[in-house]
Formats: sequence, structure tokens, C-alpha cells
Amino acid sequence: MHGQRREVEIPFERLNGPMPDAWGNRRMTLRGTLSVSRKAWGIEGTAFWNSEFDPGRMAVSDRADIELLVSATIPNVDRWAHPVGDSLLASVERDGVNEATRRFRAAYAGSTRADSIPEFAFVDAGQKLVARGRAADAIAFYRAVLDVRPTATTTRFLLGEAYLRSGQTAAAREEFARVVREDPDATGAAEWLRVLDERAGSG
Repeated sequence: MHGQRREVEIPFERLNGPMPDAWGNRRMTLRGTLSVSRKAWGIEGTAFWNSEFDPGRMAVSDRADIELLVSATIPNVDRWAHPVGDSLLASVERDGVNEATRRFRAAYAGSTRADSIPEFAFVDAGQKLVARGRAADAIAFYRAVLDVRPTATTTRFLLGEAYLRSGQTAAAREEFARVVREDPDATGAAEWLRVLDERAGSG
């Protein structure tokens, strides 16, 4: 605030969950509150707001209250559906990930047709593989997608998470870092980098 940056701790309380919603997702809600002094950030105001004749009387309170309401969701990806994504997943299931990704690359490499496929189609197939405990297959699938759609930022982020699930921390960090370079507002990737830095510092 006011050109100053500092770390603060915000205590959270869990309001509910994790519990299933109407779509089979698991959700939980948390609330965090914190009060800070605006003067601690050098936000003094003028005499109009802080009476120089009566220092205890202020038109604007020194206290600023921060309240955050956070909803966290574990999606029920088995209920997701996309015709292209489901077709790609069926190809992986039927022919194996190596053959399915080989055909995918052959069909779309160097072609603009891949740009016409919504990114959710790839997310649909990849996340279903992850949910079934097949992180290695998801990694191979996401890598194939990125070969033909290198700017698919969400796919790259999910590749990073799949690397984490398979214990490949360095590869995950590399993907998250690239996501942040390409999209500085990618808070999920930035948060993973912070967590990984914290783990490295404590280990």
C-alpha cells in the first residue's frame, strides 16, 4: 500500500467443507480477517482528515480492516465433457498414450487447425488422466498438445502440476516459471513457485 510492500499474516478460519456440491465437486470455504494501521504504511492524510487542533479526532479511521472470503474447489472432472477431449481420451485409452500423441502431432503439427480447438478440450482429457492416477500419461499428452499449441498457458500450468504429481519438481518449476513469464497475472503458477521456494528453503 502507498508504494510500500511488506508481508503480513492473515489468519483463516474454515467456514465449511470439504463437502460435495450439486455437480459432485468438493468445495470448502475459508474466511480471513486482518486489521492494519494505515499510518504504518505512511498513509497520514492532511490536517483536514487528521485534526491538528484535536489529534485524537480523525475523520478517517487509522484502522483498515481486510476481509477475504476464499472458496477452494476440487473439480469432479469425470463429469466434464467435450467431444474433442473425450475423443482424444478414448484414443489414449484404446491405443496407448504414445500412439495417440503420435497421431495427434501428425494431424496438427504446423497446422492452424489446432488453434480452432478450445483449450478446455485438452484440459478435459488431461485432467481425467490425472484423476485416474495416470500422471505420466497426462505429462506425455500435455507435452504433445504444447508441441502444436505452445501458447496454451493453462495446458502448460497443468503440465507443471502433473510433473509435481510424478515427483519431478525441477520440471514442474520450469513450467510454472515459463507460465509466469508469458502471463505475469498467472497467480496459480506464481503461488506454486512460492510454495516450491518455501519447501526448498525449509529442506
